Amino acid sequence: MKFSGVVLTDGNASSGYNRFFSVEEGLSAICFDKVFARDWTYPDTFEYYRRKRIKCAEVLVPDKIGFEYIKSAFAATKLAEYKLRGLSWPLPIEINPDIFFM
Repeated sequence: MKFSGVVLTDGNASSGYNRFFSVEEGLSAICFDKVFARDWTYPDTFEYYRRKRIKCAEVLVPDKIGFEYIKSAFAATKLAEYKLRGLSWPLPIEINPDIFFM
């Protein structure tokens, strides 16, 4: 994340309850255990929505990321992989439904 102007958020950037960080601050402040949790459900409604928001933490990069920096892609299903291949995607694709909201 050595691009100029990169910002990390501790939840979905469009939510009104997030904090925005420099890369260095964000790497220390973001709870990555919750971001990468397989399940964010919780019996308490407030905590459920808090965890769901955290699951959507973002890396915001101004302008664009050059294709030379992309090493692979994730797909939720075999069909999604097939569609991505149909766009002439040349790099590896890993099917991993756990990282998608489905």
